[in-house]
Amino acid sequence: MNTFFYVIYPYVCLSIMACGLPLRYLYAPGQWNARSSQFFERRLLLWGSTMFHVGILLSLGGHVVGLLIPSSLFAKMGISHELHVRVAFVAGQAVAPLVLTGLGLLIYRRLCLPTLRCTTSAGDWLALALVCVAALTGGYQVFVAHVSAFDTVAPWVQSVLALSPQPELMREVPLFLQIHVINGFTLAAVLPFTRLVHIFSAPVTYPVAAPVLYRQRYEHL
Repeated sequence: MNTFFYVIYPYVCLSIMACGLPLRYLYAPGQWNARSSQFFERRLLLWGSTMFHVGILLSLGGHVVGLLIPSSLFAKMGISHELHVRVAFVAGQAVAPLVLTGLGLLIYRRLCLPTLRCTTSAGDWLALALVCVAALTGGYQVFVAHVSAFDTVAPWVQSVLALSPQPELMREVPLFLQIHVINGFTLAAVLPFTRLVHIFSAPVTYPVAAPVLYRQRYEHL
C-alpha cells in the first residue's frame, strides 16, 4: 500500500489531470466555467466566496513555497529550519480561518437553499467533500498537531516531481497528514471533471473582448 499510494497513485492522478484538462477544453469549452450561482443568492456567496478564495490562494502559495523549494535553498538564504517551520505555522494559522469559514458558508448555502441544493451535481458534492477533507486536515495540522513536513512530505513531493519517488519518506508521517497528501492528489485527478477547472482560467482577454449586445434600439425616421 505504501508503494501504491506514494509511487503509483501520484502519477495516476497527475496523468489524469494532464490529459483531462486539454480534453475538456477542446471538447467541452462551454462547460469550462465555475457555474456561478449568484442568481439564486448573493449575500452568503459574497462573504463565503471571498474568504474562501483569498484563503485558498494564499494556502496554495504557501504549499508551493514550502513543498517545492528545497530546505538547502532556504539555508543558503540565511533562513534556519526552525524559522522556516515557525513562519509556516503562523502563516497557516492566519490563513486557515479564512478557508474554513468561507468553506463553511458556501456549504451552508448549498445545503439550506433548496434552489441551490437541486442544482448541485454529484461532481459538485465530490469536489466539496475533497476540499473539506483538505481544509480540515490542514486546519488540524496548523492548530493541533504541529508536525513538521519539511523533512518528510516536502522531500517526497520533490522526489515525485523529479521522477524518482522515495516512498520510505512517508512511512512515519502521521495518518491525518497522509490523508491530506492523498486527498490532494485525488483533487488533482477530479479537477478536470468538476467546476474546479475554473482555477486554470484568467480573464486576460476581458479588456479587449467585444461588448455583449443584449438589446438593440431602433430609431424610426
